[in-house]
Formats: sequence, structure tokens, C-alpha cells
Amino acid sequence: TQGINVNLMEDVNRNRINFVTGFLKHLRPALIRVALTSTDTNIINMYKALCDAVGCKMVFQGMSFNDYSESTMAQKAAACVARVKALGGSEYIAWLEGMNEVDLNLWRFGAANNATAISMMVDMHTKCYDALKADAATSGILIAAPSCTGTNGQISTDVNTAIKGMSSKYDAGNARWYSGKWEPNMPAGGVDGNGYGTVEYELAKARATANGKVPVVITECGYHNAIQNVTLEYPHLPVREDTASLYMPDVFTRPYSQGARVVTNYQVTDFSSGTQTDKANDQENFGYLRYGARTVKPAGITMARFNAKLRDDATAPAMVAIPAYTLTGVSNLVRYNFQKSNGQYIIVLKDGRRAVDVDTEKWSGS
Repeated sequence: TQGINVNLMEDVNRNRINFVTGFLKHLRPALIRVALTSTDTNIINMYKALCDAVGCKMVFQGMSFNDYSESTMAQKAAACVARVKALGGSEYIAWLEGMNEVDLNLWRFGAANNATAISMMVDMHTKCYDALKADAATSGILIAAPSCTGTNGQISTDVNTAIKGMSSKYDAGNARWYSGKWEPNMPAGGVDGNGYGTVEYELAKARATANGKVPVVITECGYHNAIQNVTLEYPHLPVREDTASLYMPDVFTRPYSQGARVVTNYQVTDFSSGTQTDKANDQENFGYLRYGARTVKPAGITMARFNAKLRDDATAPAMVAIPAYTLTGVSNLVRYNFQKSNGQYIIVLKDGRRAVDVDTEKWSGS
């Protein structure tokens, strides 16, 4: 199932909701990943209207306890359940996501120490899970584990241990997949020689953290175009907009071939606190839509066209038998076989070679 992050808590998406909605109608994601840090009924109604217009459901990031002003974990969990119901319960929400990137965000939680914060995370998550599964209005919602980047030393280890210990309280593991400036089908050694940045590595890590639980969802992935951001460590090194457009179809198809159930791209729109995005700031430049100008980046156009070929309601082409054939002189050929609900098969063939030199950003062969 394909999704995309659409945060209406950000002004850039609310202020041009018609443009965002129009684009999403072309993209046709099955899911939008949403945040709701208040009980603002206007934003709640905008989310539901967006789902109605696009024909999708939500992945709700609702289990960060710092998003709730209540005092105890029981009260915060009850407030989370109330927001789930306000957003439409099982009718509108497909997945409720555990706390986001816990190991990188403990400092935001206001707890006295990391161990206390991790305990609070587990307590709230457990109470939310039990309450939602016991209520007919919300029992159909699937629960994803909290996410952990694994990049923060002992804190990451402690978070992973806690997530593994609560595996009976979620329905799927939760992965992040950012391959930085490298192609999605990068060599098996990944960025660091140990597999970091490959989808196989990230899914295996999420499964291990989830106590071996399958399936796994990827609630964030993608590329950013902050082309001046060349000093940060991986995984967030930039690619040009045209390079991202070549790589994005593989960002979705490769995880499915490895058993991922949901893949959610980060995110629909670039954002900025100024008049334009800072091209040295990775976080401002992950969108399919450019900030300011109402224009679509090449990756957004590519994915809308790609999805149009694959979705179930697309007009089926005339079916003919595929004759026997032999491919010769081909290296790095990537093949994906898709089956629609009507039984139709679609075979996608692509050149799996690196399109761009990751260090010079020059096209291969140029």
C-alpha cells in the first residue's frame, strides 16, 4: 500500500489545500500519513475531506505523549483514543503509528531521563493499543510499532529493547528507509559496507526490533533536494530533482518485493519559515510540491504517471500472449511483476544501473 506524508498542522499545506488536494487526486495514494497535535475541528474536518476527495485512508501519528497536555499516561492515552475517534475511527484510519523516531526525540519529551521517557512511551502505547482493540469503532485499526532510527548509540539500543519487549501490542514493525544520494538498488554493502541504507538492511533491522514480527511498514522514506546540503553525514545527502524522479518508483517497488506492507513517502510539500526553502536544509526540501510556487517536482509527476499504470481502476490494455524471449548483453536488469485484483499481470522492466554519479551528480556516461 502506497502512502505519503500530508501534515495539515503545517500552514503550507492548509493554505493551499486545493492545490495539494488536486495533486493527490492525480497521485492517488492509498494512505496519507497525518499528524494532529490539537483538537482543532477545522483541521480534523480537512483531513476527512481530503480522504473523501482522494479516496484514501490515514496513517495517524498519534502516540507521541508530548502531543498531549494531560498529566498521566492513562489520561494521554484516553486523549489519543478520543482524537482517533474524532478523525473517524476505523472508517478513516487504517493505521495508528507508534511514537516517531523515539531514539532521536527523547529530548523533546520532558522526562527526567531516558529510561523514564522510554517507560512512558511503552505505558502510553500499551494503554492506547488495549483501548482501541477493545472498542468496535476502532478495533479495525492496525497498530504500527514505534520507530527507532538506530543511530543514537546506547539510547537506540535501549529503545529497541523496549520496542521488542512490547511486540504483543502492535501489528507490524516500523522501519525508516533513507538511502541518501544513493540509488534505491544500491550494492548490498550499502553506505558503510555493512548494509546501511539498503532496504534489505532497514527491513531486517525493523523485523529484529519487532521481535521477528512480519509484516513491516515503512512510514518514512524518500529523497530531498537541498543541493547545498553536502556536509551532513548520511543518510540525508541530497539528490537533484531530476535524479529523484528516476529513483522514486524503486523506493516503492523494492520494499514490496522484500515483504513490506506499507510504504509512505516523506512528504507532499516542501516547507520553509521564509519566502523560499533553504537549499542547505534537508528537512525543508523533501516534498513532491515546491514551496511558494504552485508547481510539481519531476518526482511527483513521475509517481503520478507510474501509479496511473498500476492502479486497479486504470483501463486495462489489450491482453496478448508474451512470446518466449532471451535477453542478452544486459546487466543490472530489474524486473517487477505486479498483479491487479482483476487478475491482470503487469511486468515492469528497468535498467538498474546507477543513473547519476553520486559524488559529481553527473549523469552516468556523460
